[in-house]
Amino acid sequence: MNVRRIFALACTMALVPFAQAQQMKPGLWEVATKVELSPEQQKLMEKTQASMKSVLEKMPPAERKRVEEGMASSNQAQVSQACLTEADVKADRPPGKMPESCKFSATRSGHTMNTKFSCDAPKVNGTGVFEFESGGTVYTSRIVSEMGTVKTTMTARGRWLGADCKGIKSPAEMMKK
Repeated sequence: MNVRRIFALACTMALVPFAQAQQMKPGLWEVATKVELSPEQQKLMEKTQASMKSVLEKMPPAERKRVEEGMASSNQAQVSQACLTEADVKADRPPGKMPESCKFSATRSGHTMNTKFSCDAPKVNGTGVFEFESGGTVYTSRIVSEMGTVKTTMTARGRWLGADCKGIKSPAEMMKK
């Protein structure tokens, strides 16, 4: 599974609450996700950025500016949009197509949903907690996943933008190769 598919799986997991929370609305959703680095990952990131300084000094100004902006935005939330169909909202599963090697379960109590997932190829396990608010138009989540010795935490905040998807794809369409 390549990095793009792993990111798509993570984004799908961030959309999980829509699939099982019947009060969530179909339509266009905006999801802001942020990956929190472990202390070890943060040190590695800082070391990598420090080693890039000599490379950056040799770049043309326009290219250097683009790379520096990209490095600065790596600690900021990434915002994406997805269209949830009526079928996505009503289904008792995550929206889109989960990789065949993955298993998913969820339990719900009031406005909170706890999830678990595991995939065999590559070996990834994780848990998530989703909190719903504002009559089905807003949620927050925290997903912790482990791949080998690497533990990653992703937080997300989703908000409903409206019934019109404005040409934005559904999770099923985004998961296609």
